[in-house]
Amino acid sequence: MKLPSRWLNKILFYCGLTGLSFQLIASGVMLLQGQSRELHWWFHWAAPLVCLLWGLVPALQLQQEPAERDK
Repeated sequence: MKLPSRWLNKILFYCGLTGLSFQLIASGVMLLQGQSRELHWWFHWAAPLVCLLWGLVPALQLQQEPAERDK
């Protein structure tokens, strides 16, 4: 799987990557502080994950990536 090259796919990919990174850091900080996550913690991971998939998976991309030529 390669990184997207179209601008919209890039934006979605990097927004998703940033969101997942933030959720991972927030979970780690809460764990270190001894706090517990709310009941629906998985809901906060859904939006960044969907953005990440929209940027990476060709069937879900809003702008189709150019086809690679066989070498």
